[in-house]
Amino acid sequence: LRLTAMLKAAKPEGVISVQRLVALLQRAAEVPGENVLPRRWLLLSPSQLLAFLAPFDPLRRRKVDWRRLLLALSETLLPPPSLDALLKLKASVSSSPFPLSHIPKPSSNALPLWFDARPAPLPDAAPDGEIVLRGRPWRAVKEVLVEAFSRPAQEEEEGGGGGGEEVDMEALLLYGCAGSTAAEGVEKACKILGDSSGEVDEELLQRIVGLGCSPESGKDSAKRAEAVGAALKEARGET
Repeated sequence: LRLTAMLKAAKPEGVISVQRLVALLQRAAEVPGENVLPRRWLLLSPSQLLAFLAPFDPLRRRKVDWRRLLLALSETLLPPPSLDALLKLKASVSSSPFPLSHIPKPSSNALPLWFDARPAPLPDAAPDGEIVLRGRPWRAVKEVLVEAFSRPAQEEEEGGGGGGEEVDMEALLLYGCAGSTAAEGVEKACKILGDSSGEVDEELLQRIVGLGCSPESGKDSAKRAEAVGAALKEARGET
């Protein structure tokens, strides 16, 4: 959670330059006594960290989304979500009266993620007699993922009061769709967020394709939307 807090403080929307992310990871490893990152990360040079982050910047635009990095780190503790697991999560979210991208944080904490059924850590005695926990801290992983995709509630941002935080569960679902290829990820995303036949409208397709690109803002996002729209028109035989 400390790493998530550091990254959100630097770039709440998720997109951050590679150089700044390298500096933040090095700083996180240097925090004494907090275990934000393993101390062995201090042994990694900036060039090694850049190489580590390269898969998160496939188009080499020198920008990555740190939420993608957190999901990848969480998968060192647990397997990535299957299509069935994501469909079950989508069904649980869809039963909420709130829009998919504006789920109140307390409701999100109660949603069953794909690893909730795994056994909780159990206390055990170490050789020196100290009591330790055996197993993975799944609850902590869930807190990290929910926190990573949370933001001030829309009413609070617009000055309407109400406060609190909300979670963009659509983004969490989309990031969970990552596959070994971009086509695999898009296909999974369409099955999860599309209709019963897996079809999606143009606006949703733009969001899916945009997530698969190196994240940019403003003019570049508009260009991606324009390119997707042009491709759809060509596929439909329109001029």
